[in-house]
Amino acid sequence: MKLYEIGAELRAALEELDAADGVLEGDLEMRLDMCEMAFSEKVEGCLAIAAERQAEADAMAEAGRKLLARAKTQEASVQRLRDYVEACMRGAGAKSVKTRLFTATIQRNPARLVLTGDVPEVYTEVVTTTKPRTAAIRAALSEGMDLDFAHMEQSESLRVRS
Repeated sequence: MKLYEIGAELRAALEELDAADGVLEGDLEMRLDMCEMAFSEKVEGCLAIAAERQAEADAMAEAGRKLLARAKTQEASVQRLRDYVEACMRGAGAKSVKTRLFTATIQRNPARLVLTGDVPEVYTEVVTTTKPRTAAIRAALSEGMDLDFAHMEQSESLRVRS
């Protein structure tokens, strides 16, 4: 059973919206408008379904976080097992071990650069990053300055309390 009981007509239209990936195509918006119910009932129905879907999305996100944690645990386990095999091979003096399924080999890695002191200028480069000082721009606009490269915009959005 769903979290909220909503008119079948509205739920069918909203499920079609879901199937269209949230895009109001064709006569779907018109059908939503024509649902025979009071405006406040429509708003309540839409917001109820939105709350239901948000709960589902939150549950999916939590499941994703749990799966990610399990994946990290598995990756750490893989690394510990590989480290164990490498330590055993080094202890036995074995550079390569061939089994029925795997061949494990200890080999040299490519050399890596290690910087141990001040690098001479000939081996450096200057990197310059420019970013706007948004707080200063906002303050200047608030003080009434006319800046041809920036302006403030005020928007509105829906806030829902339950």
